[in-house]
Amino acid sequence: MLLLRGGVLPKSPVNNKTYLRPVSSYQNPLQDQARVWTQITFSAEYDQELLPHTIRHYLNVGLSPDTMLITLHHQDPDAPELQQAQDLLRNEFGIPHVQTWHGNFTSQKNCDMRQQHRQAVGVDDCDWILKLDADELLRVPGNDMITFLESLGMQNFDSVSANWVDRVAPQGQIPNISDESVSLADQFPVGCHRFSQLAGDNATTFKVVAFRGFHREKRAGHRLAKLSRRNSCRYPVRLFMDHYKWSWPVVNKLQRRMAHYKAIEGFEWWTESQAFLNHLDEHGGRIDIQDPQFACQDYSTKDAAVPMATVESFWTDEVVDKEPVDVAAICQRPMTCPIKLVRPSTSSLSP
Repeated sequence: MLLLRGGVLPKSPVNNKTYLRPVSSYQNPLQDQARVWTQITFSAEYDQELLPHTIRHYLNVGLSPDTMLITLHHQDPDAPELQQAQDLLRNEFGIPHVQTWHGNFTSQKNCDMRQQHRQAVGVDDCDWILKLDADELLRVPGNDMITFLESLGMQNFDSVSANWVDRVAPQGQIPNISDESVSLADQFPVGCHRFSQLAGDNATTFKVVAFRGFHREKRAGHRLAKLSRRNSCRYPVRLFMDHYKWSWPVVNKLQRRMAHYKAIEGFEWWTESQAFLNHLDEHGGRIDIQDPQFACQDYSTKDAAVPMATVESFWTDEVVDKEPVDVAAICQRPMTCPIKLVRPSTSSLSP
């Protein structure tokens, strides 16, 4: 029998299969307030310029530094960049929950570190978790994450996905990122909707970005684990998320990733990195933003704001282990988690 935080998972009244139900410390869903945790892993080696842009973005959409769970990674445990990044996070942004690890970066180790961090701070099954990469800036409806997640809670939704929009520099160059005096949107004004997938770097065009704490994600963090996917009341709209991966450090990062996985028998993940590096070689060190299959747009020429979300009917075609999932029925199950969420105090707002 599968256990979750010491509680036995009950049988579903809908399909008689074991399903997830919160084992929560919150006693009164109508009065208690759950928390929103923002979990991001940064490379202290490659993401120094990206880090302040990303942290500032999530502070500006109403998230608290007190509930940010930041993991820093570097190959070298004695690298000065590790301490410099910790000092920046704590002293400039007031983020208390920072952990570090070193050695070869693997998705399994990073997943283990995420779970360890959640357990260390006491993330509740009813809390929301935003699980993001260092280069992912989610477009938040109303620019207010707390209000948005509360609106989902009112409708019984417990997870949210987003489509990547690969942000690329003009003419497809792979430049360095400059400081906060120039926004990432201005540095990378081109948005490509299918580049990561078609160039070989991602298997899909979307990932799960937010979920209640009783869910678990897969190792890479792009999708929920099978039991969670089979029992998730997913928001039937995918947000957009700007993906600022395509700056100069990505070349060294993918070369190292490729070398690591090539040395492990049976792992073919290096082919994804190789496909992107081949694309650069074939196009003079640039991303081919003129290729129509990548669906690239220059946002700097558009007067209207970039879109926030896209409606996609993926409720009826979700299949896990070859078995269809009735998401509409899952969403009829009673939710016992608080709808209201803790908002950051005035003293913890973005500096």
